[in-house]
Amino acid sequence: MLIATAVNRTSGYTGKCMESVLPSAEQIRDELHVLMRRELLGPFDGPNETIEEPPTIRYLVGMLAPQNEEIGEQQNDDFTIAGNVDDQDGRTELNQVRSDSLFPSSCGMTFTVEESVAAVKVTCTWGCYQRVSKEETGDGVSISGATLSWIRNHVCETIPSLDIRPGPIKKQILNQAHPDVYIQGISRIRNGQRVVSLFLVNSQTAPERNKDEAWLFQVGLKVAATDGAPIFRKRLIKRHRKKMDLDQFFEEEEIAMLYRHDVEFAVGHGVAVHATTPDSDPWHAVT
Repeated sequence: MLIATAVNRTSGYTGKCMESVLPSAEQIRDELHVLMRRELLGPFDGPNETIEEPPTIRYLVGMLAPQNEEIGEQQNDDFTIAGNVDDQDGRTELNQVRSDSLFPSSCGMTFTVEESVAAVKVTCTWGCYQRVSKEETGDGVSISGATLSWIRNHVCETIPSLDIRPGPIKKQILNQAHPDVYIQGISRIRNGQRVVSLFLVNSQTAPERNKDEAWLFQVGLKVAATDGAPIFRKRLIKRHRKKMDLDQFFEEEEIAMLYRHDVEFAVGHGVAVHATTPDSDPWHAVT
């Protein structure tokens, strides 16, 4: 189904000769990537979409829950291994989420810049869905009765200059309409570099009804220099042979040698991180 959709959308195939209009494998892959992102992360129909089902059911990833939101039994899937698979003690191993587990209410990243960098530009984006009642019309035919829908509101807030000097980074409220959504973190000096951890936190409390209104969807966190310069660096890790297990030390040294041209600019906490580098300088990142 997805492949057929990708072929039709990319090539514009209308049922006639396909020999000259078939897309390349790269085009199909890119189209599938876009479709899967829209389907799983959203928003499928754009930043101001309207959906009929609750957004926590419609989408699967990229969400931050309100505080102390427990994973219910419907989400607590039992991944019991089929068959008589036992561990070394002869007991059946069950991969099951604890009943008191919580949905994540924060996400962030840890990145490295030169010690001289004192501030960065931070941009946060997310979607909030509000449940509303409305009369719908379609194709000129009135549909009687009010229906409930979820309307998305897009939020994009920027802190032009966030102080990242050593120490705790105090709570920074991003939007006055959402005072319980904020940025906070910590900055440290390590091996002559500034290592910064930043988190986007959803500390809202879920209401008794329409709890999805307190969730954040399609969450994004972007960090850049205040002047657009490529300030992000590879984190320097000093390994002390005398303080480490000898096999582990040589293994990490070998891995560092093998991947010496692959620079890790940041580490995500509950999220994936993508770095943008200048074409002429792959050792530094812009965002």
